[in-house]
Amino acid sequence: MDTPELPHLIFRWLHVLAGVMFVGQLWSLALILRAPVQSPDPGLSQALLRAHAWHRWSGSLTWLTGLPLLGIVYYSGGAVTPEQSLGLATGAGLIAIAAAFGVYDTLWSRLVRHRLAALVVSISLLTAVAFALSRVMTGRSVYVHVGAMLATIMLANTWRHIWPAERLRHALDVASLRLRHNVSFSAAVLLLMVSNHFPLLYGSRFAWLGAPGLVLLGWLITSFFDRPREAFVFASPLDVRKER
Repeated sequence: MDTPELPHLIFRWLHVLAGVMFVGQLWSLALILRAPVQSPDPGLSQALLRAHAWHRWSGSLTWLTGLPLLGIVYYSGGAVTPEQSLGLATGAGLIAIAAAFGVYDTLWSRLVRHRLAALVVSISLLTAVAFALSRVMTGRSVYVHVGAMLATIMLANTWRHIWPAERLRHALDVASLRLRHNVSFSAAVLLLMVSNHFPLLYGSRFAWLGAPGLVLLGWLITSFFDRPREAFVFASPLDVRKER
């Protein structure tokens, strides 16, 4: 094995392992949230709280191992063709990832009562970003960067809106919405993670349209979860400690 392959292998393995845990726990939480439980069971509440704790850290590990992979695979030269600027591609990719959650969070906070409009604006902005990235990097890189943007939003949702719901009960509706967003994003992110192996996805001239299309497809596939929260109540850490 060549020496450069070793860090690639290690980070790829850790990234996939952490991603499997993160998405698996995400879907488990979504299923629990959808269950019509009439009163919070102490055992279920404690299990949910522990799952939430692991959910945060598995998501963090997924993101932290994904960032070095971008450097190893793309920012070392794989992000561009000979005619494109590696510096410009790197800067544009990092800015898109860094700005993703701020734009998304502001949009959905202000248009939370107009979700169809928020969805249309979100897909339009994502399409514009994918098109802009396609001007400075390869289609293969565009797909990975869109996946990294969505993964960043998912992690920020988990830390900022979903996990604090245990302490801020008035934020439960927001946490429920952001959890459903994360479930929707996860379907697209998993495909975007493996897209670099399939030129069918990124090889055409208009491949940048496929990235937001995958997000919309994931949204439709997971619309099963997009319904109001019933009677389930998130556990409070204080309540769980009392049970102990």
